[in-house]
Amino acid sequence: MAKILLTGGSDLIGTTLRLHLLQSGYSSLNLSRRRSESPDQISWPKSGYIDAGHLQEVQGIIHLAGAGEAEKRWTPGRKKEIIDSRTELALLLLHSFKAAGVKPTFFISASGTGYYDSASDKLLGEEDRSGNDFLAEVCRKWETSAMAFSEITERIIILRTGLVLAAQGGVLRKLLAPAKYGIGTNFGSGEQYWPWIHLEDMCGIYMHAIRQKEVNGIYNAVAGSVCQKDFASCL
Repeated sequence: MAKILLTGGSDLIGTTLRLHLLQSGYSSLNLSRRRSESPDQISWPKSGYIDAGHLQEVQGIIHLAGAGEAEKRWTPGRKKEIIDSRTELALLLLHSFKAAGVKPTFFISASGTGYYDSASDKLLGEEDRSGNDFLAEVCRKWETSAMAFSEITERIIILRTGLVLAAQGGVLRKLLAPAKYGIGTNFGSGEQYWPWIHLEDMCGIYMHAIRQKEVNGIYNAVAGSVCQKDFASCL
């Protein structure tokens, strides 16, 4: 049974993806800041390296972890936390695997559609350039840390994700609260585009990337995109 090391495995996407992995015959090892409570979870290392014993049978890595961008106000300290939680963990993984002498067959990293210019009204492909705001900076640094894995693996997949919609939680649950009272809130002009994808489709993309060796590089992981005001109206 192939073992996948997963960061962010306790969040919405990670929890669902772990079920998909199990159902498809994989085992997952979840790296968490929480205290380890099961054999398939290891705690964040205090030494700065993950114990080599945990890594010996790992065949691939999925990096989902990162401080929530919308959870707190963007103070300078919070901005640093958002970036560091993504990039420093990626570097911790890289250093740990190099020290253990283990070369995974793939490294899959989440990123975001915030990479692009949020004011653009055109269809954006992976080759389009980055925006200039804070979210674009986060994504650029996130992806740069993922590309560092070229030292130990030939296959690096980066999935630029939009809003992940699911009945069981996440952003949809937060947006539904005002909608239930007939309040379709617009943010700013409401003209900005919101790329979206359903949770099951998002997990399907991750599973496809694991299985298909020709999948390599950067992909926009979205199902569609609508103006924010139209999204609010539909909701």
